[in-house]
Amino acid sequence: MKKFNFNISFLLNIFSLTKDHIALLILGLTFLAIGSTINLILPLFIKSSLNQYNQTSNFDTIIELSIYCILIFVAQGLAFFYRHKLFFSLGYKIGQDLRSKIYSNIINKKLEFFGQHSGGDLVNRIILDVDQIQRSFSTTFSVFIRYGFQVIGGVVLALTISIKLTLLCVLVIPILGVSIAICISKLKKIISQMQIHLGRINSQTEETITNISTIKSFYFFEPLIKRFDDANDQATLFGIKRANYGALISSSSVFIIHASLSLIILYGGFLVKNGDLNIGDLISFILYGLIVAISFGLLAGSFEDLTHTSNALNRTFEILNNRDEEEKEVQKIEFNRNSITKFSIEN
Repeated sequence: MKKFNFNISFLLNIFSLTKDHIALLILGLTFLAIGSTINLILPLFIKSSLNQYNQTSNFDTIIELSIYCILIFVAQGLAFFYRHKLFFSLGYKIGQDLRSKIYSNIINKKLEFFGQHSGGDLVNRIILDVDQIQRSFSTTFSVFIRYGFQVIGGVVLALTISIKLTLLCVLVIPILGVSIAICISKLKKIISQMQIHLGRINSQTEETITNISTIKSFYFFEPLIKRFDDANDQATLFGIKRANYGALISSSSVFIIHASLSLIILYGGFLVKNGDLNIGDLISFILYGLIVAISFGLLAGSFEDLTHTSNALNRTFEILNNRDEEEKEVQKIEFNRNSITKFSIEN
C-alpha cells in the first residue's frame, strides 16, 4: 500500500474529481474562509476593547464588546452552516460520480481482469473506497484547510502582538513535528496491515456465500471458520494498534502545545508586570495560542484519515486510469459491428 504524500499526483486526482463541481467548491471555500477569518479577528477585537477599557474604565466598552461579539458569532454561525452544507453536498455529488464511473468501467473490463481481482475487492472499491473519498470531501479536506489556515493565521497575528511570546511558541514546533512524524510513519504500516486482513475477510465472506451449497454438501465448516476468525482477530489487533497511535498523535500534540501555553502565561505575566505588554494584548495572545493549539491537534488527527483517502484514491484511479484502452476496444467492436451490419444491408 502506498504511503500518503502531498504529491502532484494526489492533488491532480483531487482536482479531477472536483472539476465538474467547481461552483460548489468555491462557495464552500468562501464560507470556510469567512468563518475562519472571524475566528482569527475576534481576539484582536477583544484586545482593542480591553485595552480601551483599561485606559478609560468605561463599562460601556464591555457592553459594546458583548453586543458585537454576539453579532460576530451569528455571522460565524451562518458561515459554518453554509460551509457544512456545501462541502457535504460536494462529497455526495463526487461519491455519486465515482460510483457510476467505477461501475461502468468495471463491466467494460476484459475477462482477464476478473480473474485477477476477487469480487469482494471490486465491491470494496465501489462501496468502501468511494465512501472514504466522499467523507474526506465532506469533512476531512475542509477540516484540513480550515485548521491549517487557522494555525498559519494564528501564528502570524500572534507575531503582531508579541514577537518574544511567539518565538517561545515556535520553539515547540520542531519537538511536536518530529513526534507526530514518527507516529504517522508507524500508523501507515499498521493501516496497511489492517486493510490486508479486512480484504481477506471480505473475500472469504463473498466466496462462502457464493459457494454455500458446495460448502454445506461437504460440511466444510471448521476450516473456513478458523480461517475467518484468524483474519478477524488480526484485523482487530491492528485496529487497536491504530487507535493507540491515533490517540497518541492527538493527545501528545495537544499536551505539548498546552504545556507551552502555560509557559506563555507565566512569561506574559512578567511582561505585563514590567509594563512591556498590556493585559488586553496578553489575553488576545492566549486566545491565539488556544486557537493554534486546538487547530494543530485536529490537524494532526486528520492525517490518519488522509492516509486512508490517499490509498482509496490510488485504488480507485487504478481502475479509472485504464479506461482509455477499454474504450478503444469497445469502439473497435462497435466499428466492426457497424461494418458487418452495413455490409449485410448492401448485399
